[in-house]
Amino acid sequence: MTGKTWDSKTAELRDAIASAKSGRPNAHVPMELRKRTVELVDAGRERGIGRKEIATALGIHQTTISNWQQQLGSQKRFVRARVVARRETKVEEAKSPSMRRLRVMVIDGLDLAALEVLLRSRS
Repeated sequence: MTGKTWDSKTAELRDAIASAKSGRPNAHVPMELRKRTVELVDAGRERGIGRKEIATALGIHQTTISNWQQQLGSQKRFVRARVVARRETKVEEAKSPSMRRLRVMVIDGLDLAALEVLLRSRS
């Protein structure tokens, strides 16, 4: 989906939701619009756009979208990744390797060959 297509779909859905709510903040939104919203969120996640940003663009709260996703069984998880330049340090030159766990495991101070040796020794 191109940027213009994305913007037009978001604007169209925002207008449809606003029309369905008729100015009432807690009004019921039809199931068809809920499905379209969840599909838009899933497509946005593939582009690296978070639920909060999409909710703001649609004029609804992110908790509402989360509830709709649960109701409709959306299973896609949002993963924001950052590409880090490859380090070219040798294991001998690196300080002692450290490991920390967030949502993913990050091992600092090892190149691919040293990581393979470490993982093989742990199994």
